[in-house]
Amino acid sequence: MSEGSAKGNGDISWLVLLALGAFNAVDGLLLVVFGGEAEQDTISRVVGMSWNDLSSSSPAVAHYIDHLVTLVGLLILGLAVFVAATSLSGYRRKEKWAWYSVWFLPVYFGLTALIMVQEGEIFSTDALSAELLGFFLVVSIGLQLASYRRFFPRSESQP
Repeated sequence: MSEGSAKGNGDISWLVLLALGAFNAVDGLLLVVFGGEAEQDTISRVVGMSWNDLSSSSPAVAHYIDHLVTLVGLLILGLAVFVAATSLSGYRRKEKWAWYSVWFLPVYFGLTALIMVQEGEIFSTDALSAELLGFFLVVSIGLQLASYRRFFPRSESQP
């Protein structure tokens, strides 16, 4: 299907996908830029002291946590770039590979929310809460189900 046919037909599913990618990019970028400081509340609940206290009493541990948070941020940023590129290319043009690959998002959002729910109090005040991830899970599944016929139209020979 040509790019021209994807435009002008009222389909905004690729824009929703792009927005999900943009949100993840912001989240990942914050973790990359601020490292452990971006997760001060969570780290404080886990280790029982503030980020500043941990940094001064155990600088090696704080440095290690800082690197882990930065690496997670890079992974999230990489996912966001993949989602944006897929949205702007194959998904927008209704290429089947893009539809199949986007099923990674509900898996990602669902498993991440499940981990956060299992950990309970640890993630209770994080900006990226299990509730928000649950919302993204519903949006990503809804997006895929709503766009199914655009990617896989019924053949003309069937009644």
